[in-house]
Order: sequence, then C-alpha cells, then structure tokens
Amino acid sequence: MTNDDYQVGGALPLEARNYVVRAADQELYQGLRGMRFCYVLNSRQMGKSSLLVRTMKRLQDQGFACVEMEMRDICSYQINQEEFYGTMVSHLVSGLELDLDEGEWWYRYAYLSPFDRFSKFVDEEVLGRVAGKIVIFIDEIDSILNLDFKDDLFGFIRACYNKRAIQHKYQRLTFALLGVATPSDLIADNQRTPFNIESLAIELKGFTWEEAKPLVRGLQGKVRHPDAVLQAILNWTGGQPFLTQKVCRLVCQAVGEQREQMLPYTLPTGFVDQVVRSHILDNWLSQDNPEHLRTIRDRVLSGHQDSQPLLMLYHRILKRKKVPADQNNLQQQLQLSGLVVKRGGQLQVANRIYASVFDRHWVNQQLQPIPSPSPSLPRWRVIAATVGVTVLVMGMRSLGVWQSWEFQTFDWFGRSRQSEEPDQRLLLVQITRQDIANLDNEYPLHDRTMRQLLQALDQYQPQLIGLDIYRDRPEGKGQAELIEYLKTRDRVIPICTHPNQNDPEGISPPPEIPDKRLGFSDVITDSDSIVRRHLLAMNPPQPSNCSAYYAFSSQIALRYLQNQGFSVDFPTAQQWQIGEIRFNILNSHPGFYTTSQVKGHQIMLNYRRSQEIAPTVTLTQVLNHQVHPGLIKDKIILIGVTDPSVKDYFKTPDNQEIRGLHIHAHKISQLISAVTNKRPLLQFPPWWIESLWIGTWALSAGLINWHISRLIYRGIASGIILISISTLSFTLFITLHIYIPLTPSIFAHLITNLCTVKHQTHKHQPNPNPNP
Repeated sequence: MTNDDYQVGGALPLEARNYVVRAADQELYQGLRGMRFCYVLNSRQMGKSSLLVRTMKRLQDQGFACVEMEMRDICSYQINQEEFYGTMVSHLVSGLELDLDEGEWWYRYAYLSPFDRFSKFVDEEVLGRVAGKIVIFIDEIDSILNLDFKDDLFGFIRACYNKRAIQHKYQRLTFALLGVATPSDLIADNQRTPFNIESLAIELKGFTWEEAKPLVRGLQGKVRHPDAVLQAILNWTGGQPFLTQKVCRLVCQAVGEQREQMLPYTLPTGFVDQVVRSHILDNWLSQDNPEHLRTIRDRVLSGHQDSQPLLMLYHRILKRKKVPADQNNLQQQLQLSGLVVKRGGQLQVANRIYASVFDRHWVNQQLQPIPSPSPSLPRWRVIAATVGVTVLVMGMRSLGVWQSWEFQTFDWFGRSRQSEEPDQRLLLVQITRQDIANLDNEYPLHDRTMRQLLQALDQYQPQLIGLDIYRDRPEGKGQAELIEYLKTRDRVIPICTHPNQNDPEGISPPPEIPDKRLGFSDVITDSDSIVRRHLLAMNPPQPSNCSAYYAFSSQIALRYLQNQGFSVDFPTAQQWQIGEIRFNILNSHPGFYTTSQVKGHQIMLNYRRSQEIAPTVTLTQVLNHQVHPGLIKDKIILIGVTDPSVKDYFKTPDNQEIRGLHIHAHKISQLISAVTNKRPLLQFPPWWIESLWIGTWALSAGLINWHISRLIYRGIASGIILISISTLSFTLFITLHIYIPLTPSIFAHLITNLCTVKHQTHKHQPNPNPNP
C-alpha cells in the first residue's frame, strides 16, 4: 500500500485495498438481499457512495439486477415532472440494459401523467423484462427536497411494497435510499411515507479500531509502531472516514518530507499531533482541500432555516461535553452536519479535529450581534430606482425578453377558467380515415365527391358552409360541375393561403370565386409553436395567388352576424365594431408581443373551454343521409380533414394538439359568441396602464427597504407583495379577462429591491462572514 492508496474524498473503487468494512456493509447487504426497503441517511463524506458501490457489486454477484440513480444529476434547476420521470426511465433502461427505445415508449403514453407513465414503466417493462430480483439505489436523495412533487416518488415506493400482497412480482423489487436528510425532511405525510413500513435504517458510524486495521498496511515500513500511529490518528479523527484517510496520507507524506524533524517525536502520538496541527488545524480555511471542514461550517450556518438554535445546541454540547439525545428535529439537523454524533444515547462532538476548529470561541463569533444598520435610504434613491427599473423592464418587454415566461403565465391563467358547453351554432363535418377508406382511399377527395357532399348539406339549408379543403387544382373527375356549383352558391366559403416562407406563392382558391366569398386559412403561431392569436384580416402580400382580405373565420363569422342583423363598422384603424362589441386590435395594445409580431388585424384567441368545440359528424354519415336535418338547418357547417395521416395539427395553450378545422371553429365561435352572447374577449390594457402597474410594484420594493430595517421583515413584506402581484393578476384575468403583466412586475420588484437594499441583518442573526 502506497501513499496514493489513501483516497481522500469520492467513492473508493472496487479494487481499493484501503476500503474499511464496517457493520453497515453487512447490514445493508443482508437487508437488500432480504428485499427490505433500506435507507442510509447520514452526514456528508461518511462513505455512503463507497458503501453503495460495494453493496451493488455484492448483490450483482448473487444474480441481482441493480441500478443506481444519482439524484444530484437528475434534479437540475427547475426540472419539471416530465423531465424528472423521463430521466428516471432512461436510467432504468441503461442501468438494467433493457432492449427498448425509451423515448418512443415515453411518448407513446403521452396521454398519461409523467408519474403514471413512470409507474407503468416499472410495472410492465422493468418487472416484465427483468426476471430476477431488482434493487434500485437512489443516491443523493436530499437533492429532491426542493421539488414540489417529491412526495409522489416516496408514495410510489410505498405503493410498490403495498402491492407485494396481491402482485407477487413486486416481491422481486426493493429500494435503497442514500443521502443527507432525515425521513421527516423527505416526506412528512404518514399516509405516503415509506419510512414507516417494514424498513431498515442503516447507521453509518466512524471506524472502530478493529474495522480500521486494514489501513495499517499503508503505514508499515514508513513509521515506527504503525499500530500505535493508527490509534493516534483515530484519537484525532474519531474514525470519521474522510478525515482518517486524509490524516493517514498526511502522515505518510510527512515521513518522507520531514524524516530528520521526526527524531524528537519518539512517541507516535507526538508525531501525529504535529502533523494534524500543521497540516489541518493551522489556518484551516486555506488547508481544507478537498473541502470538508467548510462543508460542515456551511451546513451549520446556512443549511438550516435558522442557524442560531443549531449554534446554541452545539455550544451546549461543547460546554457540557455530552447532551442527552432525544432525536428532535434540531438534534437531527446538527447530526446531519457531521459535527456531532450519538454515542451511548448522548450527543457529543464527533472528534478532536472538529472540537479544535469549531470551538467555543468560534461559536461565540458566529453569535455576535451585527452592527446597527445605517440610516434609512435617501428618498431620491427610491424614486430614481423605481423610475429606472420601470423604464428598463418595459423596454425589455417591448423587445420580447419576458415573452416566454409570460406565455406560460397566460396559458396557466387560461387553463384555470371554467368549462363551457359546445357551440351548437356550428356543425363540423370531419373527413376521417374511415371515410377515405370507404371511398377506396380516394384522397384528396375528388371534385365529384366534394360536390355531392355540398349538395347533401345544401338541401337542409345551412346558414353558411366553410370549406377548409383546398381546391386550387382539379382532383379526379367533376371539376367543371364543382366550379359551376360553387359559383352559384353564395353560402359556400372556400379557402386559400397567402404566401409564406414554406410556400412563396401561396395556395390559390377555386377558380372563378369572387374575393368577397374567400377567406385565407393562415394561422399565426408563437415562438413555442402555440396558437394564441386570432388573425382577423390582412392585406394580401404581392404577388399572391390568394387575394382574400378576411380570414376564413372572419369571413364566415361576419356573414353569419350580418344575416342575424348585426352591423359591422370600423371606427378606427385599430378597432372593429360588430353590433355593440368593440374588438381592440393588438397593434394598439400589443401586451407581451413586440410591434413586429402583430402585423395585420389580430386579437387574442379565446378558446372555448369545452371538450368538443361543436357537434361533429362524418363524411359518410352526410352522404348516406344519416344526419338529422336539425343539426344542419340554419347552422354554420365547417368541412375539413381529420385523418391523422394528413399533417394539419396546431398546439394550443392547453398543451394539446388539435386539427386546423378545430382552430377555425374556435375562432368563429369566439367572434359570434362575443357579439351574440357577450362572451368576454381576452385583452391587454394600454401601455401606460401596464407601465403604471409595473412601476407600482417597483416602488413597493423601494418603500419596503426605506421603511423596514430588519432583513427578516423585509423578506416577509416582499413575500406578501409577490403573492399579491400573482393573486391580483390572476383575479383580473379570471374576472375581467384582462391580462396584466405578472412576470415583468415580479422582476421589477426584485430588481428594485437589489438596487435599494441596505447592508443590514437581524441583530441576532449569526455572522454571515465567519472567521476561522
């Protein structure tokens, strides 16, 4: 064994000769071998990772299938459920060497929630494909503490154990959790926690003399009395694995560098004392590499909600040497720091090194009051910060900086509205895959079939028929008859498409159809491919094969409403007025859109909150006269293709993909319902109201820092403000259907807070800049 065989930090490789076998090794192995739920929750750098590696290898040698999930790698910043459970599935596939495409499997069941998909994967694929016993190791489990959905994972583990009674395959699956946390930190719900089932808590303790004997080999030939030297090392480290390996290495290095200086130290203890003091205790901050003591310090000072009680408890232990252990939450948190351990029912400092570094003098320094704060902020600074931040935030908004966040907020607000009934004024005629099969795979529909469909509908006198199918060229036989029919039927509205990046010329309408009966089918999507806006009209670009000014939805809705006796007017270039209802075009109130994004006449699309937008029938039903005339008479009929093989899908704010036919139906229903039923429109306030709103919340941060001196009260006040911003924004959207900027307001408050904050903390808060 050489100096390099003493590994300081990290998991020891399987072949490492200096691995120290402890009682925990056998306890964890036997527990998992008996398919018990095991957990190792302890302070950092106590050998949990090395224990995991060794135990996994022993189980694999016995025929177990094992997989490790490192939560620190999985739980990235702001990870959502989709990413979290999807990554866990990927780890299971690779760790268990399952022969399947996890991506294809994951999206095949996209209709299930991420958690249900993960449960299904374990049930069907893991337990279905792996025949033997399975152990899933979840390391760094404390990394999930900040996840909102962490309880679901522990509920899943408990459910797996509960299923053992009725599904024997679950008797082949068990789990092992490792990390720096207490069971109550991880989950407090007694109904879902797996820690109160038949579980086994593995306690990792420091090395005893008997356990540490393998470390003697590295000292042999370098020091006199290696057994005594190791005992002296253990007297300093208390058997703490990281420190024991580190001091062993330092002793070996010191022997080679200072052989002559060692002569005065005839006793092993004197030499070890000198090494520990010179290489660890003296200027410990600069010599703490790899980091260990600083990790403990940071855990005590900032790893808990309030460090003062922890420091007071530790001070009491230092003073009395021992304190009875009652396993309350405060004692557990102090134990997780590694600073103290439980021995014989008493809490005491873990070792002499800790006691020397974190002594009573150090504790008193952390408990010193902070100097009184400086006088209150100048008023001009608050006003200047408010105005400057408001201008900055509004400028960034006009450039679309906050757009992605505002998209998510807008969508979430919209999904929170109440459900509605389908619009009975519309009837959707869907051309399905079965319809095409019934016509001997006739697709695109022949002109003759199209004319038959229109005639079958026309005989029942619908108000209007919207044809969401292109007819810019002949399809099969019967074009002349179809064109002649379309020319004589004023109630039929065909479509065309303006030029775009994918089609520089656009798509022409059927021949000889006047412009006043045409509607363009162009749909505007946002940067995330979601349709949130309703394009009402626009001047066709030149040159263009499509000369329609009105959108397909606008053309149909305006004709329907005029037939109902409503007038149509355009008071200004930024307003439409139909009956008593005014539609404010986005050009004047763009909200979270930039000016360049609102070309033409656009409004926000207010989707109808219903499972189905309108009643639906199929092409076959219409041609076979299987549709009740009451569904057609005086209704708006929309005809479109819904065969999945025809790519005509659009994403909605509900995280769904719907057909272009249904997008047009939502748009038509929005316009008609706004005029006839006074259904609200989604709108943005004028820019000056948005500026005033954002400026108000920026000012609130300045006023908080101006009037409130204590940091904790500032935090509480800012928390109340942020909750108020969110609540008011949501309430205004739900009640008045006005979207008030939420994300910019929150950032305005936070930025102003930073600009006006003073160096001040609670007078009893521990010093944030501790001295060694």
